[in-house]
Amino acid sequence: NDWHVAILTIDGSSSALRIDGYELAGTLTGQSRNGIQLGTSIGATSRAAIQYARVEFIPGPMNNTKRAALAQQLMRQHGIN
Repeated sequence: NDWHVAILTIDGSSSALRIDGYELAGTLTGQSRNGIQLGTSIGATSRAAIQYARVEFIPGPMNNTKRAALAQQLMRQHGIN
């Protein structure tokens, strides 16, 4: 299996999606929260086979330092390089 760590934080102008150390940050408003599809191509014409081993809910905002620390912790815990 090819495992990955994905962290999504929704906190208005401090929202971010971090996958395997790469992060995209910006504003996510109430109108744009229609869900997230990991592994979907633009236009949703094909999908990757992704298995989720663990999903966590973290209440409250997470800054870049906290997101990076959580990602490193999860990668070590699950043996992801």
